[in-house]
Amino acid sequence: MAEGQDFAHDTLYRALNQPLASFFELSLELCKAMGGLDRGYLILDDVLIQRYRSGKLGLKKARDTSTGAWVFGLSLVVLAWTDGKRRIPLAFLPYFGEEESKLDLALALLEWAKEAGFRPEGVLFDAWYAARQVLEWLHAHGWPFVTRLRSNRVLDGVQLRRHGGTRWVKAGRLRGLTFAVGVLKRGGKFYGTDREEWWGVGMREIYRLRQAIEEIFRGLQQELGWTRTLV
Repeated sequence: MAEGQDFAHDTLYRALNQPLASFFELSLELCKAMGGLDRGYLILDDVLIQRYRSGKLGLKKARDTSTGAWVFGLSLVVLAWTDGKRRIPLAFLPYFGEEESKLDLALALLEWAKEAGFRPEGVLFDAWYAARQVLEWLHAHGWPFVTRLRSNRVLDGVQLRRHGGTRWVKAGRLRGLTFAVGVLKRGGKFYGTDREEWWGVGMREIYRLRQAIEEIFRGLQQELGWTRTLV
């Protein structure tokens, strides 16, 4: 994680307050023991560990989406697993806003999961990660996804918000993708998936499993000491 940065890796270790390699290994072994490689859902998201100064890591200010304020913080892209009842944080990568984007980090985590032997029932994420490169990677590897979509995404040449009606399901081609998706509109929100069996109201129920990430974030902050001061 510290490669290419101007601080030592042990500084990052102390900042996160855990030997990260051991954490990843234990999480993976736990998921294997629960049969999670061949079942359940992977969740992609990111969290901002807010701090009040830049510190030795040279943290920059980022926007806290919960308050809208710009604060010092360390952004982490997180990959987690859930079967709807149980949830496990699997791995995370820090985002410093320079050479690699959050999408690059998300793809790196997906590659890690593939190498670890995961064959998930689906991958869940919000509209931020619904970029062409992520969707194409998932489809190419046969990993179904369910995602929120921004209203300005273009389906069959028309922005989603300009498709008539308040409640509908449509199948078509999102601009930039090489495959068809099903899009659901409910409550003014748009959801998309490439799995035909989910081209209906069921995709919203599957997407709701993504809420497990909030419990995971709370657990990470409490159990790994992320609420304490970064060095």
